[in-house]
Amino acid sequence: MKWTITVPALLLLVSSAQAEEKLGIAVYPGAKLSAQDTGVVKQLASDGACYRSSDPKVKLVEFYSKLPGVKPLLPPPGVTSPATVFQKGQDIQLRVQSAVDKPQETMFCIVKE
Repeated sequence: MKWTITVPALLLLVSSAQAEEKLGIAVYPGAKLSAQDTGVVKQLASDGACYRSSDPKVKLVEFYSKLPGVKPLLPPPGVTSPATVFQKGQDIQLRVQSAVDKPQETMFCIVKE
């Protein structure tokens, strides 16, 4: 029997711990890697991964706001926005937003430039 592993399936084999080590920022607990969203990000950035969670956006924003070295970039304080962007160091950005195709899910992408 011959086994063929496609790129999206291979991406799903990457653990959260490996992603944290490679991308330099924690993956929200319980989030699942989104191969489709990651594929789009990899076309635009040198390295990155996208995940989805069933938790509301506010919980993810709260989680990332408490991580050491992670600073909010957008939106400015007091401004409501569909997405929240964080930065860690000079080369890591994180964007948290409601998933467009499934509004009950929260999507976040970690990009390392």
